[in-house]
Amino acid sequence: MVVIDSSTTCADIFNHHVITSGSMIAVRQDAQFLTYQELASRAGAVAEQLRSNGIGQGNIVATLLARSPLGIIVALACWSIGAVYVHINEYEPENRVEALLSIAHADLVVTDNKNENRIGEFVKLNVEKTATRYGQYNPVVGRSPGDIAYLVFTSGSTGTPKVVAIEHYSVLNYFTAFVERIGPLPNSLACTTTFASDLGNTSIFGALLSGRTLQIISHEVVLDAKAFAATIREFSIGLLKCTPSQLEVLATQIDISELLPEKVLILGGEIFPPRLAGAIIQRRPDLTVFNHYGPSETTIGVLMHKISEEDAGREIIPLGSPLSGVEIRLLDKAGKPVRVGETAELYIGGRSLARGYFGDDELTNKRFISIAGERFFASGDLAKETPHGEYLFWGREDRQLKVRGYRIDPLEIENALLADPDVAQAFVISITNNTRYSIELVACIVGTVDITALMQRLQTVLPASHIPSKIYRVDKIPVTVNGKVDMVMLKSMTEKAECERSALVVNQPHTATEKLITEIWREILGLKDIDINAKFMELGGDSFKSLAVFGKLRRHYPQLTIAILFSYPSISALAAYIDASNITLKSTKVVQL
Repeated sequence: MVVIDSSTTCADIFNHHVITSGSMIAVRQDAQFLTYQELASRAGAVAEQLRSNGIGQGNIVATLLARSPLGIIVALACWSIGAVYVHINEYEPENRVEALLSIAHADLVVTDNKNENRIGEFVKLNVEKTATRYGQYNPVVGRSPGDIAYLVFTSGSTGTPKVVAIEHYSVLNYFTAFVERIGPLPNSLACTTTFASDLGNTSIFGALLSGRTLQIISHEVVLDAKAFAATIREFSIGLLKCTPSQLEVLATQIDISELLPEKVLILGGEIFPPRLAGAIIQRRPDLTVFNHYGPSETTIGVLMHKISEEDAGREIIPLGSPLSGVEIRLLDKAGKPVRVGETAELYIGGRSLARGYFGDDELTNKRFISIAGERFFASGDLAKETPHGEYLFWGREDRQLKVRGYRIDPLEIENALLADPDVAQAFVISITNNTRYSIELVACIVGTVDITALMQRLQTVLPASHIPSKIYRVDKIPVTVNGKVDMVMLKSMTEKAECERSALVVNQPHTATEKLITEIWREILGLKDIDINAKFMELGGDSFKSLAVFGKLRRHYPQLTIAILFSYPSISALAAYIDASNITLKSTKVVQL
């Protein structure tokens, strides 16, 4: 058992496992793996390269890497020399990559062959070329638990993402409290998301700070339910964390029982639907399942709720009760505590708090406040406390949204829209798709801009999670007598605009294959009529919805691959390929959630 005291950092805990469990597998991706000793040696070599580039205590090292053990190696290297890492999603558009690097004040960008030419003028280090070097992992003297361990980006209302600074102390508190709550960790923990997201840190820290194996599952495998299920089985994944919508959409391809880990499933990042809880319990009553909640500003997660049969019949699944070291307050607008069962803003305090927003003292002082002499984070989430000491999510104080695990401030999207000189007004709303494939973002604009060109420009400045499914042109943004945006009227205007769009559809489906694909697109996209020559992404599709389409098509065409789907982006093109290739039509029974 590792002893964590007032001088311990994450590097010390990892190094303990290198010394005591050096031959154990630390990280694995597909069939490739590194033991703790090998991982430490690789990290030691990278640490030397960082030092050679002038990186030391407190310097910021950004990574722009494909999802692989390299990201873990660089993070560990930074910890050993007292530097701070910040991961950037490799799928970010190039303009945004440079903006994120500037916001984080990156002193150096560590990259690989694939991303080396996307860095711009920043100082860079390609570690893929030297990834097989070995060195000594020697954490430097003088490091403190109060040092920053990593930075993570989160959405900002000004159009500029916020950078949250997390200290080693907070990471270690989360790790110990998490283990205390779920019990002994299984041998293998899976990471299914980009390292740039806080969601995956449960598995990353859970594995590397406990001497277990971190299984990195590639983006391509996560998109293919059969490949994903095969990975779960082949490598005996004991713990899996993902978003509810990710699990639900994979379950459209194969039975959900094949997607579940051996021992522990943790769902977080968005609302946990009771129907999903029921499906999991029905297929795997032996599985331990948790709902997990927490903003990035409070280090990954602060509330956990263990799922039971009762949850399948609830209207709302609880966020849970506080982990050890976490303090929760529900305060009204006057800053006064409310009674059990009353709705108020959720304030989070205790040992899990971030240092604040990196480089933004003003915002830090605004959101991290003092309550009776103790520091708390104003989450902006509305909640109710139950008589059992758990908390229920009850909406937001502001317009902030959670879409497929990503925290999104609509103002960030609106500012990007208004940057176009031909957009006079912009307002972003959320709608619930007619299907169950989560919340969608819809933008309403006033102006003469070409919608297609505007959408293309957004894709160069915003991450994929922030791109609206649809952009509608309206005559004006309606307001109520109180001067607030009239949401009911605005949604009515979008429905009218959608009907007008549907009336313009020219190319209708004719062949049996075209009709089948069109019906699936209609369901997933929530559209009445679709032009078979229109591209999926132009109609409000994204990679997430593509996965849902793939799951439904694969029931009829088992030979279909996700690569084929992406290669033929219109109904007409995909149908022509299927018919010309003589892909067998087959009905495959899949149990619905």
